[in-house]
Amino acid sequence: MIITRPLFGLAATAVAAFCVLVPPASAKDGQVRLRLESTNAFIQVRGAEDEDWHIQASHNLTTWTHLASLGTLLSGGTNALSRSLATLSEPHCFYRALKTSGLYDPALLRTISLTFSQANWQTLLTNGRTTGSNVLGNLTLDNGAAVSGVGARYRGNTSFTMGGAKKSLNIEMDFTNAQSRLMGYKTINLNNAAGDETVMREPLYFSIMQQYTVCPKGALAKLYINGEYWGVYSLAQNGDGDLIKEWFPSNAGDRWRAPNVGGGTGRGGAGGGGVRAVGGGGGGGFGGSDSALSYLGANVAAYQANYELKTGDGVFGGVIAAYPAGTKVRFYLEARSGNAAKAASFSPAKAEVKTFSFRVMAFPAATTPVVINELMAANSSTLADPQGDYDDWVELFNVTYQDLDLTGCYLSDDPTIPRKWPFPSGTMIPARGYLLVWLDEDGNAESGLHANFKSSSGGEQVLLVDKDENGNALLDSVTFGTQPADRSYGRTPGDSSAFVVMPPTPGSLNTAP
Repeated sequence: MIITRPLFGLAATAVAAFCVLVPPASAKDGQVRLRLESTNAFIQVRGAEDEDWHIQASHNLTTWTHLASLGTLLSGGTNALSRSLATLSEPHCFYRALKTSGLYDPALLRTISLTFSQANWQTLLTNGRTTGSNVLGNLTLDNGAAVSGVGARYRGNTSFTMGGAKKSLNIEMDFTNAQSRLMGYKTINLNNAAGDETVMREPLYFSIMQQYTVCPKGALAKLYINGEYWGVYSLAQNGDGDLIKEWFPSNAGDRWRAPNVGGGTGRGGAGGGGVRAVGGGGGGGFGGSDSALSYLGANVAAYQANYELKTGDGVFGGVIAAYPAGTKVRFYLEARSGNAAKAASFSPAKAEVKTFSFRVMAFPAATTPVVINELMAANSSTLADPQGDYDDWVELFNVTYQDLDLTGCYLSDDPTIPRKWPFPSGTMIPARGYLLVWLDEDGNAESGLHANFKSSSGGEQVLLVDKDENGNALLDSVTFGTQPADRSYGRTPGDSSAFVVMPPTPGSLNTAP
């Protein structure tokens, strides 16, 4: 919605034209606020303290420009960070805030600043890698977030021992204050991406795998320590309780961490590690370009020799085994190449988490020995069940001249759950006879047949479904509208295919209305 806000000190014409665009109002949305100081306007976003926002501007509400110079803006209460929009020179302008996807937004290159007061902070960080002790410091983020009293230490195995002063860091926000968080997270990792000249392999892998399975988040961040620039790092989510809570109802239980094993062949480089490296060295624990995404230089031919683009236009088919009616069957398609690589392609693309599906329906039977003859969906005082309750009921009629055993057949009021209520073992309906079933959800009653669903006087349907061994064919079904009290809905004596509202006749021949 658009909210016009007065900016004190501007001319009246400018006040009327200057507007702010904010997202649709709800408890979780941010609200854009403007503050005027002399001729300068400052923008602020009110909202959750662990969210940040892009600011965009428009002069016509159609074309929006991203204000990259503002960066992202952390929301909060009345004391949330404000940023200057510079001197107001336009007669009118509209602003809106677009929420980022959080701390690990893969589209952002964040800037993190660490400050340490200790003169030997590098030595302390190094010692902390093996002892687990943290170095006290302060952290700020380019969106305005700030955490005092963080604990930091170097981390890593092969990545630490490789040459260079750029080391991976583990930073705990709750080191001195158990409640401290950085945009909702207690701990972050800044990895030096040793052996990966692009610094993109880890965040790219995490961003892709997040679409398929449980996986940390990843992004990129620039790091400054005591004002000195240390380069671009892989900003990786820590594998802790915060990660588990994002994927599961609870983070209780055991969580195991595999050993960080260094070494490897380091193909193509002079140093150790298992990643093909340009100029020597490699990262630990990776098997090379034939099993990981690696940078092989600017020559496209190097990638063509290690990666294969799989396409196909064949038409394939398959047979799915028979399932009982009402079953939801999930399936996916897998195609594999006939060569030694056995490369696979899946449909849908994310078959690990989202498959195709269909529900097995009950199809009409060619003939039926029993039909739904009459029902009452608003029984106020007509007929009491064996327990003395005036519940709704349905009456079945055996159209044959033989007694029928209904064991294994079903009643339902939902075509997607046709096997909703099974007839008890030994349920018989006599030749040319009637059978009454109470629709009252009173399955524990000792006397009478009581289905596990109720009918609705506002209208619905009742289905009679055959046994599993007969393919759950639909023996009969009746759809009815709103029903008056103490009147039944049944087959007419003159035309058994027609249903009308009539006087109730449970257990006997229906009468004309």
